[in-house]
Amino acid sequence: MLEEQLEPNIPASGRDYLRRIRDAAKRLDLLIGAFGVAQERVRVPAGLVLVGGHPGEWEGEHPVQLATRLGVSQVFLAGWQTQEELPQFFSAAEAVVLTSVREQFGQVIVEGMACGLPAVATRSLGPAAIIDDGLTGWLVEADDQHALAAAMADVVTDDRERERRGQLARAAVRQRYSWTRAAEQLAAVLEHAAATGSPQSRGPAWKARRNRDRRPLPDRHNALATSVTPPPARRSASG
Repeated sequence: MLEEQLEPNIPASGRDYLRRIRDAAKRLDLLIGAFGVAQERVRVPAGLVLVGGHPGEWEGEHPVQLATRLGVSQVFLAGWQTQEELPQFFSAAEAVVLTSVREQFGQVIVEGMACGLPAVATRSLGPAAIIDDGLTGWLVEADDQHALAAAMADVVTDDRERERRGQLARAAVRQRYSWTRAAEQLAAVLEHAAATGSPQSRGPAWKARRNRDRRPLPDRHNALATSVTPPPARRSASG
């Protein structure tokens, strides 16, 4: 996605969390349950907007069934949205939330932070590398519903802290994940590969293996002759 597409373009209205969803690893049960607990702690109206998911692709319990079973209101399903439409959802939200237990990166976090949103996430591989806890968002331990609820309540009730972390989040993304920065990182990787791949930088083991592989192959006929032992000559019977 182009960086300019992730500019905030709609004033935030209401108190909404944005959450993108796809599979069971996203832990919607934890998210919706924590949102229900957070609702009890705040006095201002707040909504949870779930973005993503095609009909029939759900793994496990559907979000509507989850919300009904847990008795949580103000949960909205926006369905699948194109990349071009996502900035509008981000700009109308107060934070981006990710509760995955297995997340290698977390692109939705970067997209939300680029729109000036602080991130709330469980401490898995990708989010822990992207979010600076206490600076650009909130990191909580996996399955800690009360800590997640507390973070979501802070987003709604502490406007100054939310805005502070959102500004830092946007600055961090522009510094670390812009196209310019990505190009610089790729160039550094290629330069390192080129330097370490040169014959001058390779060690004795590599050179010995190279010399061994370069030894000339034996003549095909001589090789066959030396590898096949002829059978012993038969003695003729005398009578």
